[in-house]
Amino acid sequence: MGAKLQPDSLSARYQITGLESGFIAVNDQRWFESIVLSGSLAPQPWVVSVDESLQPSHFQDLIGHEPDILLIGTGAQQVFVHPSIWSDVCREASVGIEFMTSAAACRTFNLLASENRRVVLATLLPGAQAPYWQPGNLVKE
Repeated sequence: MGAKLQPDSLSARYQITGLESGFIAVNDQRWFESIVLSGSLAPQPWVVSVDESLQPSHFQDLIGHEPDILLIGTGAQQVFVHPSIWSDVCREASVGIEFMTSAAACRTFNLLASENRRVVLATLLPGAQAPYWQPGNLVKE
C-alpha cells in the first residue's frame, strides 16, 4: 500500500507528495526512476547503475547543489555505503550525509525542506531491493 504525504508547510517549492514501491510523486507528478531534488531544485533523474560501483564522483555531483545535508534513499532496505566512498567529499564540503530507506528519506526531506533547510535528496525507488551497488562499497549492519 502506498503513502500519500502531506506536509504541514508548503514553503519549499518541491515536495514529495506520495510514494509507492514503483514511483515517487513530486508535486503530484510521478517519477518512475531514481531522482535527485531539493526544495528549490526541480526533480531530475539520479543516474546510478545497479552494476557499477559507487564512486566519489556520484557524491561530488550531489554536493554541487550546495546542500547542508544530503539524504540518500537506499530503496526498501537501509544500506550504508562505505565511508571511503563519500567521507572525504562530504567532509571537504562540510556536508552532512544520512543513508536511510527511500520512504524514510522522503519523509525526512519533506520535514527539512519545509523548514527551508538546504537539503538534497538522492533516492532510489522505494521498492528497490538492496544491495543496489557492488558489495565492496557496502557496510553490513
